[in-house]
Amino acid sequence: MNWEEMLKLHKESGYRYQVLELIPDGDDTKGIEATSTPTAASSVTGGNLDHVHKIFFSSWNRTLLEKLEQALQQRYGDDLTVTFSAPHNVGITAKGVTKAWALERLYALMAPLPHETASTATPAQRLKATVAFGDDLNDAAMLSSVGRGFIMGICSPKLPQQCPELEVIQTNAEDAVARKLREVFRLE
Repeated sequence: MNWEEMLKLHKESGYRYQVLELIPDGDDTKGIEATSTPTAASSVTGGNLDHVHKIFFSSWNRTLLEKLEQALQQRYGDDLTVTFSAPHNVGITAKGVTKAWALERLYALMAPLPHETASTATPAQRLKATVAFGDDLNDAAMLSSVGRGFIMGICSPKLPQQCPELEVIQTNAEDAVARKLREVFRLE
């Protein structure tokens, strides 16, 4: 995906962003330089991260991103959630913030559907009734927490290793999601 496509998708998301560029070690700006407004830059460099929900690193240098991931895991351990969302993207969120966590919160906010009762409209019951598909490590928690999680054929090689209990299906080019949904819901 090129930057123009990424910016178009970002605009649709409604999230605001700030681009920070790494500065070589030894510089007194402590490693980041903001390319957005000076006020936003000073709040980030000053340590005020209250408004930050996710930090996202993107680079075509996969080795560099893997080193970053390892360094963050070693330094912060379980205090952060650090995952790859694509071969060239690493996302960092607060501890426990995953797609599974987001689904649980979403399901807790939903009113009961016509076929649900108060006892079956719980987030746990809804997760159990969910079918999900994923292709990278940021999908692992979600795929493992839903009733039926499937790994896409073109996926991070680490995802099937991390979730060996899940079925690896074909690719999008082979209409794998549509085929699997037909199978799961017996639509053929």
